[in-house]
Amino acid sequence: MALNDYKWVFKTDIIELVKSENPFGDYYVFDFKAPNSKWFTWEHWFFSLTEKIKDRWWRALSIASNPEEGIMKVATKIGNKPSQFKAKLKSMKKWDTIKLRGPFGNFKIQDQSSPIILIAWGIGIAPMRAFLEKLKHNTSREVILLYSSHDWYLFQEEFNEIEKNNDTITLHYLTGRQELSKYIKNYALQYSNRWYFYISGTLDMIKWATNTLTENKITKKRILNDPFYGY
Repeated sequence: MALNDYKWVFKTDIIELVKSENPFGDYYVFDFKAPNSKWFTWEHWFFSLTEKIKDRWWRALSIASNPEEGIMKVATKIGNKPSQFKAKLKSMKKWDTIKLRGPFGNFKIQDQSSPIILIAWGIGIAPMRAFLEKLKHNTSREVILLYSSHDWYLFQEEFNEIEKNNDTITLHYLTGRQELSKYIKNYALQYSNRWYFYISGTLDMIKWATNTLTENKITKKRILNDPFYGY
């Protein structure tokens, strides 16, 4: 990422929790009231607990919503033995506050016309929701989602409604790397470097998907990724 991608990282704000939910399994979704800041975008932000803990008290999270929605939506997995940060996040009540710093990063729409393929694995679907929300009324470019999961598909009902109302958006719900690999290879061969390929998931999954694309002649400048680090 370029230095300009971090230009707002020293801007801070305090935001309130509006709603939290556990739609299924260990998937959790948190809606915070969006800050009234001119630099508010749906990219990445540093979230810091206002109460210090022994564990690392801040995390970088991708935003799953757009400014027009009036909320900052984040999604994460919280298992039976969460980090102190996740345990605290899970215990937050309505109107509890958290500190915000950002935005930063370059995982965003690059231009006004290039078609897009979104490749998501598990909870990596979070930033892809922001893309689909942003583009749901846009018919000037084609958008394809490849969403692979071993269990549940987060935001599936929302995505299906978006696809239903926009013929330029196509969704594929997949299971496992073998099926995902087939789709990645087919689209890479079909569309080549006219498209942007966005990848979100674990570091291992991103490396694998990137290698699959480059092996099929997609240049790295057409590949953007959004890793999460298992916090």
